[in-house]
Amino acid sequence: MAATNDALESHFVRKHPKNTTLFAVYITTLVMYILYRLPRRGAAVLLAGMRSVLKSQPSLFSLATEVPKDPRKLLALYDLDPVTCSYVCCPACYYLYPYSAVKAKMSKGVCQLPIQSLNILYADGIFQRTPRWFHLPQ
Repeated sequence: MAATNDALESHFVRKHPKNTTLFAVYITTLVMYILYRLPRRGAAVLLAGMRSVLKSQPSLFSLATEVPKDPRKLLALYDLDPVTCSYVCCPACYYLYPYSAVKAKMSKGVCQLPIQSLNILYADGIFQRTPRWFHLPQ
């Protein structure tokens, strides 16, 4: 339970920059990248444009070095990727098996169906017959 509380608390830690101009650059880029589905290259161009604008003003020139070139650094800074748990659903009894148990070649499930018969979609694109469910932990 302590690990869950630590994970929740990490979202409330103040991570944004103290300078409001830099904070506006970060938020604008994240909104365009996440909500409006701007491609990563487009977000990189947006960040480059923001850096150019900051370099054009002598009073903001020092902030230009704090704007990252890659939008993934902003995602990592604000920890916006969800933490999920993977499960594989049995087609016979609809029991959800932890993905780690299926990868470990567990022999039989609750309904005595061989677990090896459950095909799973792996990262390299192997065939999937049984749905894989993602769940946000509470």
